[in-house]
Amino acid sequence: MSFAVQNSDSSSLGEISSSEKARIRELYLASAYPVTGRSPRLFATAGNIAAGKTSLLRFLSAAGQLPAAHAVRHDPDAVMSEISAYRSDTLTQPAAAFRRWEIPARLLADEILVAAVERRCDVVYDRTCALPDTLEMLRELKQREHYEITMYFVWASVEECLERSKRRERTSRRHVPAEVISERAESLRKLFPAYVELADEVFVYENFDGSGPRHIGSLRGTTRSEVHDLEAFTRFVDEYKLAL
Repeated sequence: MSFAVQNSDSSSLGEISSSEKARIRELYLASAYPVTGRSPRLFATAGNIAAGKTSLLRFLSAAGQLPAAHAVRHDPDAVMSEISAYRSDTLTQPAAAFRRWEIPARLLADEILVAAVERRCDVVYDRTCALPDTLEMLRELKQREHYEITMYFVWASVEECLERSKRRERTSRRHVPAEVISERAESLRKLFPAYVELADEVFVYENFDGSGPRHIGSLRGTTRSEVHDLEAFTRFVDEYKLAL
């Protein structure tokens, strides 16, 4: 097994104590088991920060459309929330807490992901997919590790996501800088056509009014496999410059 996640600063993981790292790894890996008789599957979200990706995953899990107990969840934000020092820092300085713990949490989440792939487990990948490293990692999972990839894209405007992030910070103390939201949105806009070509299937959900993600259509490669709202789906295709 040669799969690895490329990280620029692995020394940051030292911010988390060994005992806490072990506890969090066990939390995510204890109930996972390898799949047999088929290829392992990765179910990935994509979309702007605060678009509603985690809410969609909860809905899909409750509806039985995602693997539940046996799959490994990859979610650096959830890992960060498990770090006791991060929770303590957010009580007084949420912005500083984000700056201090974002990278260590991402590195630990990546360690857990590597362990899941080594075990041949299904993975629920709860990220924006806005970083180029993510595209390369998913490409490696498909081409070298033979994972099937299903992507759930949640479409929401940057302006709406900025407002949701502010509301979320007031209730949860979870801070994300506005410039990070804008930068990741622009990066995802450039990368998304490559994800469409890579994934086995992409389900597109619209969530502009905050009432909950609404399935507007799906893609298999550059072919529309189903369309539920032609006007909205056409605007989405135009915004992300998809060649269908």
